[in-house]
Amino acid sequence: MWPERYPAACNRIALHVTASNFEYYEVLEYKEFRVLIPDTLEETIGYSELCPTVLKMHRDICCHLKGDKTKPA
Repeated sequence: MWPERYPAACNRIALHVTASNFEYYEVLEYKEFRVLIPDTLEETIGYSELCPTVLKMHRDICCHLKGDKTKPA
C-alpha cells in the first residue's frame, strides 16, 4: 500500500541506510567487507519492510497536526 504510493520516500530511506553502512565499510579491508555483505542486505531489507509503517505513522501525525478529522487511508 504505502510503498506503491510513496516509492521515492521508501527508496530514500533505504538509500540513506545503505549509504551510512558503506561509509562505515570504507575503512574495512575487502575480505572484512565481503563477510559483512549478507548482514547489510538483511538489514536493508528490514528497513525496506519497515518503510510502510513509518510512512503511515507520518501521515497519521500530519493529519492530526493539520486538524484533519478524516482518517488516513
